[in-house]
Amino acid sequence: MYYWTNESYHGDFSQNKRHGYGRMEYRSGDVYHGQFFKDRKQGMGTQYYANGDCFVGFWMNDKREGLGTMYWMSRGKKYEGEWRTDTPCTGSMIAMSTEEEAQLAQQRQAAAPVTKDAPQSITEASMPKLKLKTPNKIVFAEAVGVRRERFTAEGTAGKPKRTAQRESGTLDDSTLQRMKHAFVALAGGDGPQDAIRPSKMSDLCVLAGMDPAGTEVPPLLRELNAHTRRNALLYFDDFLDVIINFRSI
Repeated sequence: MYYWTNESYHGDFSQNKRHGYGRMEYRSGDVYHGQFFKDRKQGMGTQYYANGDCFVGFWMNDKREGLGTMYWMSRGKKYEGEWRTDTPCTGSMIAMSTEEEAQLAQQRQAAAPVTKDAPQSITEASMPKLKLKTPNKIVFAEAVGVRRERFTAEGTAGKPKRTAQRESGTLDDSTLQRMKHAFVALAGGDGPQDAIRPSKMSDLCVLAGMDPAGTEVPPLLRELNAHTRRNALLYFDDFLDVIINFRSI
């Protein structure tokens, strides 16, 4: 469909509304690939911005909601974490690897060529070195709070938030807490040196009350195994990073 605003949509329709999977090209030069629900971006989607940046994550009512990653290509950085009503609320700012930048640029060029010059890099003040030994403890606590708030939102106004949490594919607040307690029980603590071996990861999920035959357990176990160190141990902070950012869809 082509609009008089010089925008276009290619994808699924239902009752004359964008509904299902589609691609929307905006007048600004931005391009969105992903799910729509009753004419709005809702579900998993990728938005390529005209300046070269990119967002990959969950949408609700045309806004970023839930777990998502924002890539700032001109700065070589990405933000991974929770979004609330189009605003980042808790997560981590991480430098992108050279391989990651190249792969994302290639994917982007194939899907949505850059139509505007990216902003010039600016000189940023150097940040003090992070001295926390387990920084993901803080991110974990915030993520639990955000997901609990979303899941327990009341009334009609809270329905989009509940839907976003239920359909996002992320672990809810109670599952996160159970996973954390199970790890502590198996590792004997929650310090930077506390860890478990891959042979204990299935026990970890069972102890947390997860169904071993459930669809989310196999991909979660693969992610946990992928984050073991060279000594074949999964440390507490790495474990928290996995379960915070895990998505089953």
